[in-house]
Amino acid sequence: MHNKPSITLSSETHLLDIKPKSNKLLIIFSATGTTSGKFNLYGLKNHIPHNLLYLRVPTNDWYQQGVPGLADSHEGTISAIKLIASTYGISEIFTCGSSMGAYGALLYGVDLKCDVLALSPEIQLKLPFSRSTKMMPKSAPVVYDDVRVRMKASSSTFYILTGECDPVDLYSADLVKSYVNTNIITFPQR
Repeated sequence: MHNKPSITLSSETHLLDIKPKSNKLLIIFSATGTTSGKFNLYGLKNHIPHNLLYLRVPTNDWYQQGVPGLADSHEGTISAIKLIASTYGISEIFTCGSSMGAYGALLYGVDLKCDVLALSPEIQLKLPFSRSTKMMPKSAPVVYDDVRVRMKASSSTFYILTGECDPVDLYSADLVKSYVNTNIITFPQR
């Protein structure tokens, strides 16, 4: 007898909300500053009729080392997400996030070959005056410091929304504006 691998539905760093009537999964990557067991956009849980996977990382490592509770590496976390998809009959995956979570959404969206909504992402980490330079621990290993090449070669479609007040956000959007699979919307200051 062959048993399916078990999937933990929640931990301090993830929460899986299964909607049995849906074959879609929205993965929401939290930004910096979330606390243990808390996730960005959690208030939408009862308003989205699809499966949801909320993710956060305990240190501001920009999702470089995977998501503890699912796996201890990027590749392991991708495998865990694919296992969730196959276990629950999910055929479509989408990623979304803002700031640090937007980088996670881009990074994981490339490997999951899914559509991505990224709000004010850094495309290249550790640029002068960037949030990753200010908030990522110096001890955090940076494995994926630039997602441009991976985005350009990807079959994913990327939707990037960013304000026009932050020079790093605008520079990041400019880095990928010519990619045919990338749609950028900027918002002027009011």
